[in-house]
Amino acid sequence: MVKIYVIEKNNQPIYVGKTVGFSVRLYYHRKKFGKDITWYFIDEVNDNEWKFWECHYIDLFISQGYKLENKNKGGGGPSKHTDEVRRIISEKKTGMKY
Repeated sequence: MVKIYVIEKNNQPIYVGKTVGFSVRLYYHRKKFGKDITWYFIDEVNDNEWKFWECHYIDLFISQGYKLENKNKGGGGPSKHTDEVRRIISEKKTGMKY
């Protein structure tokens, strides 16, 4: 299962994303958006449906007038990393503070 989440800053949605492991994503979101962000999950979807739902929620928030920081309309990331990418991520995570 893949979780769809929203990041807020100053009680305003600023980013919609998907993840299967949020702690690493949160670290990078805090580096990008600041430590004063909050986040919450809005849906949990099947592995083969996340692209549709991520795009849907991005469109939904934009249609409600929110200015999201997403670089695209969703569906741009991988659903699973290769062993090589996992190794690189693991090495970079060493010593990180969440």
